[in-house]
Amino acid sequence: MGVRTCVPDRGETALGLLASAPATDLGASMIGDPAGTTTIDPKAAGRLFHAQLGEEERARHTTELVPQRMAPGHQPTTSAAWHQRPSTYVICTEDRVMHPDLQHRFATRATRAITWHSDHGVFASHEDETIGLLHQLATGSRLTPAD
Repeated sequence: MGVRTCVPDRGETALGLLASAPATDLGASMIGDPAGTTTIDPKAAGRLFHAQLGEEERARHTTELVPQRMAPGHQPTTSAAWHQRPSTYVICTEDRVMHPDLQHRFATRATRAITWHSDHGVFASHEDETIGLLHQLATGSRLTPAD
């Protein structure tokens, strides 16, 4: 099971897909360095990734961000598991990182798509729903709350 925001096809690159969509707030918030890594401006990270969380939680998640190497984003995809395996794409209506047009494009590649009123950090802002969805995908049954 893969959990990701980018659903490339063979030959596509993650950064190429992002560049093909209308701009979001992400690009202006990226800080590059000579080593080829980028970080997100800490002042912008909380509202970009976790706008639905409280200020304290946003700050905690921001401290967990680490520099990312950009080189892998330029590598063409050599295989696309979504061609052979069932997949579910969660469209996040309040995502300020992944443009809605691109999310909908990726959703058409999935076996099924669902829409959540969520920011980009769905694991944090919709923790229970995420656990329930992962449980359902892994077992084929819905998770019932404990009594």
